Amino acid sequence: MNMKIENILAYLKSLSYSIPALFRNVRNSPYAIFYLFLSLFLIVLFTIVTFPFDHLIRKKLSELEGKSFRIISVDQIDVNFLRPSNVKKLELVLLDGTEINTKNVILNLSLNPYRLFISHRILSDVQVDDFFYKSNSNTISLNLNGNVDLILDPKNNIPTNGDVKLIFSEVKIKPDKISIPGPMGNIDLNIELITIPNGVFSMDIINSTARIKDLKLTGPELNCTIAGSIAMVSPIERSNLNLTLIIDPESSILENYRDLVKMMTKNNPLTLTLTGTIDRPKLQLAGVEKTNEN
Repeated sequence: MNMKIENILAYLKSLSYSIPALFRNVRNSPYAIFYLFLSLFLIVLFTIVTFPFDHLIRKKLSELEGKSFRIISVDQIDVNFLRPSNVKKLELVLLDGTEINTKNVILNLSLNPYRLFISHRILSDVQVDDFFYKSNSNTISLNLNGNVDLILDPKNNIPTNGDVKLIFSEVKIKPDKISIPGPMGNIDLNIELITIPNGVFSMDIINSTARIKDLKLTGPELNCTIAGSIAMVSPIERSNLNLTLIIDPESSILENYRDLVKMMTKNNPLTLTLTGTIDRPKLQLAGVEKTNEN
């Protein structure tokens, strides 16, 4: 038994002497550095490709449930490093009961670990099919595609900086009630459905304040542009609005009130301001003090 232990110790001792010689031989090999960096690259690539991003995303979403959202439900998440990722049937319920559903979300998401876990930056092309939004006062459905570049606050997941560019198509808006406040009282618009074939949207975010640079909706019932800013806070529905809506008076939703609108606006475009918060917006005719809180 003692002989076996002594033999093992002698072997280990001789091995310790041979290791430096082995490294010298490897270092002197003409392709040693190449193979070293290649192996390191393959290790990093293998780690990124096999990283369980889908489980991480589900974990992050579960952390938001009860904080930013009342309910979060995702049927399938397919995160892929070499091709666009896909999310099937995403269902969200905000704290105020607002519902947001999509049937198909395609993301060409940058899976750079430093961006995701250190800088908390989301950089992606995005396509959303059958987006559906339902609140107490409005129902909206649309398709969209574009790109986002956002840096999130890790404490509350509110965007702090970045920009968003989107293109809308097949927009359908079913308002519960639209009231435009005027100097002689509200103008109530009875609208069953607003159809907008296309629209564009772009904004940048600085210090959690979103500045809308371009938001145009073009359709037979409504032509309008929206500009202004949104000061984002958590929860998101408490974010403060400071928006201006400019509506073409020839829009068909104003057909029954066109003479009155032209009189109020002196033949200029109908300009409205939207203030308050997302969950308690206040609509006001520009230059008129009376407000309408939805």
